[in-house]
Amino acid sequence: MLEHMDGARERIHELQRLSNMAEDGDEDARRELRRALRESAPEVIARLADIARTCRRMLADTASGGDPLVKDAIAERARLLALELAGDDRTPLEVLLSERVASLWVLVELQDALMAAWYKSRGRPPRLRSRWPA
Repeated sequence: MLEHMDGARERIHELQRLSNMAEDGDEDARRELRRALRESAPEVIARLADIARTCRRMLADTASGGDPLVKDAIAERARLLALELAGDDRTPLEVLLSERVASLWVLVELQDALMAAWYKSRGRPPRLRSRWPA
């Protein structure tokens, strides 16, 4: 069953409605949700299961310090990086690996931002001194 973009959005909204009912303890809704998910197009399932993109946006939010422009720019850069790395004639493995690289890029950006904030809060640059005897 192929669904167009509008159909995919509608299907996602329907699945979310069933999910909310199931979360409230409705067992019939839980069974219906499982059935509806099995009958959904691969595009719908892929969009619902895109944890990497969700996590990248969460990391970008933290790294941006709450600035919506920076958050969206980081998330968009990660998306473009994943597409660029995967190439035009990509295999599923190349897609998976490129998504992981994009997620790691965002994580490194966040680590850089957190370390810079930590050093700034201490009021002095780090002292880089070897602990090993010369």
